This record gives sequence, C-alpha cells and structure tokens, in this order.
Amino acid sequence: MHNSNTSKTPKIRKDLFTQDDIELVLKSTNFKKGMGPDLFTAEILDKDTQLRDKFKEECAESLNSGQLPAHQTKGRLVAL
Repeated sequence: MHNSNTSKTPKIRKDLFTQDDIELVLKSTNFKKGMGPDLFTAEILDKDTQLRDKFKEECAESLNSGQLPAHQTKGRLVAL
C-alpha cells in the first residue's frame, strides 16, 4: 500500500508572516547594535515610510515563499 502523505512536500502558508509581523520586528530592533563595517544601521527605515513599506513587503514575501535572497542568508548575528 502506498502512503501518499510521505511523498508530499509541506506547503508553506502564504499568510504565515504579515507586514504587521515585520513592523513589530522593526520596532523591537536596536539597529545601532547591528551596525556593520559599512556603517549602515537601517535607521533610514524610520525616516522614509515608502522605503519602510517596501522593505516590509519584500521581507514578508521572502519569508512566506521560503525563497530567501542570497544576501539574506548570510550575516553576523548576536542573539541577546
């Protein structure tokens, strides 16, 4: 007997991460602690709402699709 459940790839929910979820992450992130050698702190997202909205949209789409761009798969992160 063939079990069809074992051969299926799990589907990623398209609504798992919302732009509101990304907004909560942005609000709780201290970008000054994340400054890299390029001195980019992402504080620009607080100054430009159009850029912030585009950033949230792209992050949510990437996370929901399971297809992260190469530049989002590597980095230095220190959990506090």
